[in-house]
Amino acid sequence: MKTLAIAGAALLALFSTIAPSAVSAGDAAPLELHHQIHGEGAPLVLLHGAFMTIETNWATSLGELARSNKVIAVELQGHGRTADRDEGLSYETMADDVAGLLDKLGVAKANVVGYSMGGNVALQLALRHPDRVERIVAVSASASDKGLAAGHKEMVQHLTADMFTGAPMVAEYQKLAPKPDFPALVEKVKQLELTPFDWTADLARIAQPVLLVAGDADVVTLGHLAEMYAALGGHANGDVNGPSRSQLMVLSDTTHMGILADPAKAQQVAVAANAFLGTPARSEAGLSPRNLTSNANRPRGAGPVSHCPMTSNLSARRVPVRPAVRGSGWRSGGRDSASPAGRARPRDGAGPRIPGGR
Repeated sequence: MKTLAIAGAALLALFSTIAPSAVSAGDAAPLELHHQIHGEGAPLVLLHGAFMTIETNWATSLGELARSNKVIAVELQGHGRTADRDEGLSYETMADDVAGLLDKLGVAKANVVGYSMGGNVALQLALRHPDRVERIVAVSASASDKGLAAGHKEMVQHLTADMFTGAPMVAEYQKLAPKPDFPALVEKVKQLELTPFDWTADLARIAQPVLLVAGDADVVTLGHLAEMYAALGGHANGDVNGPSRSQLMVLSDTTHMGILADPAKAQQVAVAANAFLGTPARSEAGLSPRNLTSNANRPRGAGPVSHCPMTSNLSARRVPVRPAVRGSGWRSGGRDSASPAGRARPRDGAGPRIPGGR
């Protein structure tokens, strides 16, 4: 039993996925959020996991994210340098707090990257304030307690503040918090973690592109990730249906804590986030503007528009095709395609695009 409790404390000590409390977001007084700004470019809000600060959550990825974005790193209610409030933590209230910060900074719309608890806050920000969100990268987030690994709640039930004794994060909390009360924060996390919640179906209301990132050994199950991906507009067989508005990235040999605690994996996530946030918007059909030519409007004999990244650029070239002479196959652009020199090849960069692997 003690081993189980310690495992639960270790998991929640870094990044916890928290369920909403019974407190209505409208009942909470506005809260001033501590924040830091790094870099230049499009605004990008960073939202940390439970018990974390800007430094402890983003130390290994902040530099990469700030290379091409104006990063607005936030500390949420009761975390780091931000004060707590009497009401418990909830995704809704914390999302409203972030919207208030954007108002204060004069930022009309921003991209958002959130980890675990922060990932859920990012999704709630899109649900409650859709006009404030451009794109979302939700790392190890969930939309239902049913989507968490078996045994997770059992670990949480045995969680106490004493289990954190000597942990560096406690010293950091005591140093930074305006009015330190770590046991109270632990109790809030525990209370909320044990509250059932499920808003997977609500994700269908999020129109913004979302990149879901998780580890293959995450506390969020792969089955739930698939449900979230589908609800967010993700679909299969992109060769036929075109690429999805939202995307899913699963890191191999990666746990809930390790996805950002491991510097190499954190860098991989940051690179993938930058690639996703910088990708041109796709249409509702899942196609980029350069591939929007319809089959109905194409000249006779030009062939169908391909939705496959390997061949879409080829079809766009409209290379003249004429019958081969004396049964030698077919000819393209005057060269015999049966010879290696004549085989059609996609131009550089025309192949599939994988997050973080451009």
